Amino acid sequence: MVFLFSLTVFFFHNKFFFCSVLLFHNRLFFCSVLLFHNRLFFCSVLLFHKITLQPQ
Repeated sequence: MVFLFSLTVFFFHNKFFFCSVLLFHNRLFFCSVLLFHNRLFFCSVLLFHKITLQPQ
């Protein structure tokens, strides 16, 4: 009975820990990708504006 209880707690804790780590990692990954993409987009727009706004 104690063994079963400890096993379920262990599994539940592992699942919870794994899910939280996965969510946290996904959030970090998503934020970094978003930041990187935004930076790239911003730089490309800025470059495009510089190129187009320059007097020929």
